Amino acid sequence: MGRKWQNIVEKKTAKEREEAAAFEAKMNRLVKMYASMKPKSAAEIVNKMEISVAYEIFLRMREVSASQILAFVQNEKAAKISE
Repeated sequence: MGRKWQNIVEKKTAKEREEAAAFEAKMNRLVKMYASMKPKSAAEIVNKMEISVAYEIFLRMREVSASQILAFVQNEKAAKISE
């Protein structure tokens, strides 16, 4: 049972690594996409998205791009993203 359990743990770990890599790739694509948009247009989308997703995007974004977009994001949401 010890070896079988080890295989299950290793597979789960590999799956978790795969999921984490896919998540990072998705976030990096979103960062590039929003950074290349006009700040006001990007902010309109950010205003409609889940705060957790917006946070992850802004966490990876360059400060200059993030600040330009945040200037157009609803005040309450911009404050939550910045916390």
